[in-house]
Amino acid sequence: MSQLSYETVARFAQQGGLIYFGLIFRAGVAYALRPSKKAEFQHAARMPLVAARVRNRLAELSARLRGADWLDGDFSAADVLMVQVLRRLEGQAPLTEFPLLAAYVERGKARPAFQRAFAAQLAAYRATSH
Repeated sequence: MSQLSYETVARFAQQGGLIYFGLIFRAGVAYALRPSKKAEFQHAARMPLVAARVRNRLAELSARLRGADWLDGDFSAADVLMVQVLRRLEGQAPLTEFPLLAAYVERGKARPAFQRAFAAQLAAYRATSH
Protein backbone atom coordinates (compact mmCIF):
# COMPACT_ATOMS: atom_id res chain seq x y z
CA MET A 1 0.00 0.00 0.00
CA SER A 2 1.43 3.39 -0.95
CA GLN A 3 1.63 6.34 1.39
CA LEU A 4 -0.50 9.36 0.61
CA SER A 5 1.41 12.61 0.52
CA TYR A 6 0.44 15.56 2.68
CA GLU A 7 -0.44 17.55 -0.43
CA THR A 8 -2.82 14.84 -1.67
CA VAL A 9 -4.58 14.62 1.69
CA ALA A 10 -4.75 18.43 1.98
CA ARG A 11 -6.18 18.81 -1.53
CA PHE A 12 -8.79 16.13 -0.84
CA ALA A 13 -9.78 17.77 2.49
CA GLN A 14 -9.99 21.16 0.80
CA GLN A 15 -12.15 19.87 -2.05
CA GLY A 16 -14.22 17.70 0.27
CA GLY A 17 -14.70 20.66 2.60
CA LEU A 18 -15.94 22.82 -0.27
CA ILE A 19 -18.30 20.10 -1.40
CA TYR A 20 -19.57 19.63 2.15
CA PHE A 21 -20.06 23.39 2.58
CA GLY A 22 -21.88 23.58 -0.76
CA LEU A 23 -24.25 20.76 0.21
CA ILE A 24 -24.98 22.25 3.63
CA PHE A 25 -25.51 25.71 2.11
CA ARG A 26 -27.92 24.33 -0.49
CA ALA A 27 -29.82 22.36 2.14
CA GLY A 28 -30.09 25.47 4.32
CA VAL A 29 -31.38 27.60 1.45
CA ALA A 30 -33.86 24.91 0.40
CA TYR A 31 -35.09 24.61 3.99
CA ALA A 32 -35.40 28.38 4.42
CA LEU A 33 -37.27 28.84 1.16
CA ARG A 34 -39.87 26.16 1.83
CA PRO A 35 -43.22 27.96 1.92
CA SER A 36 -43.91 26.73 5.44
CA LYS A 37 -40.57 28.14 6.70
CA LYS A 38 -40.45 31.38 4.72
CA ALA A 39 -42.03 33.59 7.41
CA GLU A 40 -39.86 32.04 10.12
CA PHE A 41 -36.72 32.63 8.05
CA GLN A 42 -37.69 36.24 7.27
CA HIS A 43 -38.41 36.87 10.96
CA ALA A 44 -35.00 35.50 11.99
CA ALA A 45 -33.27 37.58 9.31
CA ARG A 46 -34.87 40.79 10.65
CA MET A 47 -34.07 40.21 14.32
CA PRO A 48 -30.54 41.73 14.30
CA LEU A 49 -31.94 44.88 12.68
CA VAL A 50 -34.74 45.11 15.23
CA ALA A 51 -32.31 44.56 18.12
CA ALA A 52 -30.03 47.32 16.81
CA ARG A 53 -32.96 49.72 16.54
CA VAL A 54 -34.10 48.93 20.09
CA ARG A 55 -30.58 49.52 21.41
CA ASN A 56 -30.38 52.84 19.54
CA ARG A 57 -33.67 54.01 21.08
CA LEU A 58 -32.58 52.91 24.53
CA ALA A 59 -29.29 54.78 24.09
CA GLU A 60 -31.22 57.93 23.15
CA LEU A 61 -33.49 57.56 26.17
CA SER A 62 -30.52 56.93 28.45
CA ALA A 63 -28.84 60.09 27.12
CA ARG A 64 -32.07 62.03 27.75
CA LEU A 65 -32.14 60.86 31.38
CA ARG A 66 -28.48 61.62 32.03
CA GLY A 67 -28.50 63.98 35.00
CA ALA A 68 -32.29 63.79 35.44
CA ASP A 69 -34.59 61.56 37.44
CA TRP A 70 -37.58 61.92 35.12
CA LEU A 71 -38.29 62.63 31.47
CA ASP A 72 -39.76 66.11 31.89
CA GLY A 73 -38.65 67.52 35.21
CA ASP A 74 -41.15 66.14 37.74
CA PHE A 75 -42.57 62.64 37.64
CA SER A 76 -45.40 62.61 35.09
CA ALA A 77 -47.72 60.41 33.06
CA ALA A 78 -44.93 60.11 30.49
CA ASP A 79 -42.78 58.41 33.12
CA VAL A 80 -45.61 56.06 34.11
CA LEU A 81 -45.98 54.98 30.48
CA MET A 82 -42.24 54.71 29.79
CA VAL A 83 -41.56 52.71 32.95
CA GLN A 84 -44.39 50.36 32.01
CA VAL A 85 -42.85 49.83 28.57
CA LEU A 86 -39.34 49.31 29.94
CA ARG A 87 -40.57 46.82 32.56
CA ARG A 88 -41.05 44.32 29.72
CA LEU A 89 -37.26 44.28 29.31
CA GLU A 90 -36.46 44.20 33.02
CA GLY A 91 -33.49 42.02 33.92
CA GLN A 92 -32.65 41.26 30.27
CA ALA A 93 -30.47 42.64 27.53
CA PRO A 94 -30.69 45.21 26.11
CA LEU A 95 -32.04 47.04 29.20
CA THR A 96 -29.27 45.64 31.40
CA GLU A 97 -26.77 47.35 29.08
CA PHE A 98 -28.12 50.75 30.22
CA PRO A 99 -27.72 51.16 34.01
CA LEU A 100 -29.38 54.60 33.95
CA LEU A 101 -32.52 53.06 32.46
CA ALA A 102 -32.56 50.17 34.90
CA ALA A 103 -32.35 52.69 37.77
CA TYR A 104 -35.08 54.79 36.13
CA VAL A 105 -37.38 51.75 36.03
CA GLU A 106 -36.74 51.04 39.72
CA ARG A 107 -37.42 54.69 40.67
CA GLY A 108 -40.61 54.65 38.63
CA LYS A 109 -41.90 51.39 40.10
CA ALA A 110 -41.43 52.83 43.60
CA ARG A 111 -43.72 55.79 42.88
CA PRO A 112 -47.26 55.54 44.36
CA ALA A 113 -48.77 56.90 41.11
CA PHE A 114 -47.11 54.13 39.11
CA GLN A 115 -48.25 51.50 41.60
CA ARG A 116 -51.86 52.76 41.38
CA ALA A 117 -51.78 52.79 37.57
CA PHE A 118 -50.27 49.31 37.46
CA ALA A 119 -52.83 47.96 39.96
CA ALA A 120 -55.68 49.42 37.87
CA GLN A 121 -54.27 47.89 34.68
CA LEU A 122 -53.83 44.52 36.36
CA ALA A 123 -57.38 44.59 37.73
CA ALA A 124 -58.77 45.39 34.27
CA TYR A 125 -56.74 42.54 32.75
CA ARG A 126 -57.91 40.05 35.36
CA ALA A 127 -61.54 41.11 34.89
CA THR A 128 -61.39 40.37 31.15
CA SER A 129 -59.22 37.23 31.14
CA HIS A 130 -60.46 33.78 31.98
